[in-house]
Amino acid sequence: MNITFHGVDGRCPHFLAPNGVNYIIRDQKVGSDYQYYLTADSHKPKVLKFESNDDVDAFIDGKTDRRRYSVAKIDDKIGYFMNHVTIIKENKTVTLRYTPDVVSGMFESYVDCLNFAKEYVAGEIEQFDMMQNRQMDMTEFFTQINNKSEEEWERE
Repeated sequence: MNITFHGVDGRCPHFLAPNGVNYIIRDQKVGSDYQYYLTADSHKPKVLKFESNDDVDAFIDGKTDRRRYSVAKIDDKIGYFMNHVTIIKENKTVTLRYTPDVVSGMFESYVDCLNFAKEYVAGEIEQFDMMQNRQMDMTEFFTQINNKSEEEWERE
């Protein structure tokens, strides 16, 4: 499989795999240099609509209760930033944006990180394909079992 990471308009290079995971190579400034690491974003944002502002506030209170978070207001949106999720409140709508998982350590070279990323993603896709094939085999097996008549079961 041809695994090519693309970065457009200054965005971090990414690859959307067939398993629905978006793999992203990110950079981080360390001293005067940059280091690179791979993340996997498998969560799509969830949008929840509520009937009242009280329902929105109760939901957010439940999510933030006894957790560390920071709050920022931008225009008519309020963001609650936690470790693995950002909750964005806009009127009676709440959007949950999940933080991507870090799947590698830091690399001093972008090329080293890219080579690791291609290898890692290829392995993940291969594993996904094996699971899909195994699932199809099991589906076929159960279909055959369900289609047997009582006479065929009695013969066995």
